[in-house]
Amino acid sequence: PKANFSFPTGIPPIDTILNNVESGELVIIAGRTGEGKTSLMLTITKNTAANTKSAWFSFEITPRQFFTKFDFLPPLFYVPRKFTDNTIFWLEERILEAVVKYDAKMIFVDDLHHLVSLARIQGNISFEIGDVVAKLKEIAVLNNLVIFLQAHVKDPQDSTTREPIISDIRDSGLIKSFADSVIGIWRVPNDAITEKGKRARIQETDDEDVKAKVRVWKNRRNGKLGSFYLKMVEGFFENCYDKDGYPA
Repeated sequence: PKANFSFPTGIPPIDTILNNVESGELVIIAGRTGEGKTSLMLTITKNTAANTKSAWFSFEITPRQFFTKFDFLPPLFYVPRKFTDNTIFWLEERILEAVVKYDAKMIFVDDLHHLVSLARIQGNISFEIGDVVAKLKEIAVLNNLVIFLQAHVKDPQDSTTREPIISDIRDSGLIKSFADSVIGIWRVPNDAITEKGKRARIQETDDEDVKAKVRVWKNRRNGKLGSFYLKMVEGFFENCYDKDGYPA
């Protein structure tokens, strides 16, 4: 009747909107390349490291790049093997190993499209990707885990300036169907004008465009949605801002 565990991500607006994350959930982190998806997942990893064991599967970050980001006890990091038709089953075995040997509670996968061989797909790509997402959801439920999965967002065809929307997620509506939560993230200029026409107040900095906007697009558990801003500091997000860009 109740989740085995529920805990905060350490990012207050996300925890307020989602009411923390719970075991059995699949959380999609979606955005364009270089917009902050990995940094958001790394921030959650860092925020929860003291109390929760995590396991990472990154097909894009090398182990050296990964471990240099941490000044604390890092999470487990599995080096993905070269893609085969059984990659998703290899992933499942390694996740079970992390659970049994190390009591991992959170799994981070970077990213979805590396689990699918687009070259070998003869039929519907969306169905193939949907099968992978459904498998990850099954793994989360059966093993009482929270799985964070990255997904790419395609560039909008109708406008180069509008914010991404949930339907911009590449390849499959089944991604958002199986997910419990879908969180979008994208970089914005530090002096961006907000929806209400106000200029966002960001701490003075010499860095350019260190601010990201985060929007919860889907929230199956309680239906609450919302958006807010985060600031990038040395590879991690911190300093929360509200939906209008003001310090929270």
